[in-house]
Amino acid sequence: MSILHIFLGLLFLCLPPLARSEDQPLDPKTLAGTTGYHRALNWQQLETPSWSEARQLHSGVWTGREMLVWGGAGDSTWFNSGARYQGSSGRWNTLSMENTPSPRCGQSAVWAGDQWLIWGGYERSSHPLGIMVQTGSAYDPLGDRWITIPTDGAPSARADHTAIWTGKEMIIWGGRNQDQPLEGGGRYNPKLKTWTPLNRTNSPPPRLNQTMIWTGEEAIVWGGFSLNESNSLIQGFKYRPDRDEWAGISTQSAPLMRENHTAIWTGKEMIIWGGNGGEVNLNTGTCYDPKTDVWRMISTHHAPSARKLHTTIWTGEVMVIWGGEGNGGNPTDWGTYNPATDTWRKTKPAAEPKPRTNHTMVWTGQELILTGGLAENGDLLPDLWKGKLPPQ
Repeated sequence: MSILHIFLGLLFLCLPPLARSEDQPLDPKTLAGTTGYHRALNWQQLETPSWSEARQLHSGVWTGREMLVWGGAGDSTWFNSGARYQGSSGRWNTLSMENTPSPRCGQSAVWAGDQWLIWGGYERSSHPLGIMVQTGSAYDPLGDRWITIPTDGAPSARADHTAIWTGKEMIIWGGRNQDQPLEGGGRYNPKLKTWTPLNRTNSPPPRLNQTMIWTGEEAIVWGGFSLNESNSLIQGFKYRPDRDEWAGISTQSAPLMRENHTAIWTGKEMIIWGGNGGEVNLNTGTCYDPKTDVWRMISTHHAPSARKLHTTIWTGEVMVIWGGEGNGGNPTDWGTYNPATDTWRKTKPAAEPKPRTNHTMVWTGQELILTGGLAENGDLLPDLWKGKLPPQ
């Protein structure tokens, strides 16, 4: 090898990397070999079924065998229709319309192991916030039938509340009526078809836009917006249904105050991420361990851009962030967070579905399924997609 070859080789090694704007998307081929970045999600657009109408604010769930979609709003119509998608066959079938809940938005929807519980929300009316309802129904996919949920003993009419499934009961908490945020809630047992009110001693103050998760032993409510308590946005509470008891959780090292964020349960920790604190959207998050009552900040290196009203999915290994409303429009980037290593991977792929809010997304155990939503220009989206995560 000549001295000239050696000199040129050393010069190449010493050259600085090419400058790149942080907002400039990387080429997918470059992304594949860059630490901290993903290749593009492998999205495949599904055929839009004949029943499908563009909608937003609808509900969606994965049952273990199929995706169920119901309700929401179109340009001029509110829906009480729905459908089921079988990933194995790629077929859509409409849900029975007999005894279905009334057309609405702002409802809660939880999967109870063998039925889908739809409750509350608001119906369309001349009032700008709609008419709040305290009605609902349970959908049985095996029988393709709706079973009316009784209103006797149910919480007061509300929308934009939170709901979780404990393995035995659905717990409803918070939300709003036409005038203000609400406190209180109830527990519904679908086997007995009975409601039980929640004890209000030491319970959270009224709020909406909060999150609630189930740990296997207790429900944890965190964040949100309240008219009465200026510090409620940084408060959290846990509820034990077996004792009907509330208790506050630590605020030391807790996330910045926020609403419209997301929360997931990993099996060990609750992860809070994103949302807005006042007028500013956030891309920060924190993990909470209920066993030790300790918060820990998570890394922001390679985290997705700041946003609210996004979707968060837990795959069993990583938390997926997609969609939402950013500080300058609907963000096109997405990311996955691994709590075991405290690391993010993100990208800005060019072939993704159109950025959106008010959509639904589920995890089948192998892939993501995305339906509907609202584009940045105000268009409602009727499209359906499935996407596989790149290797972690």
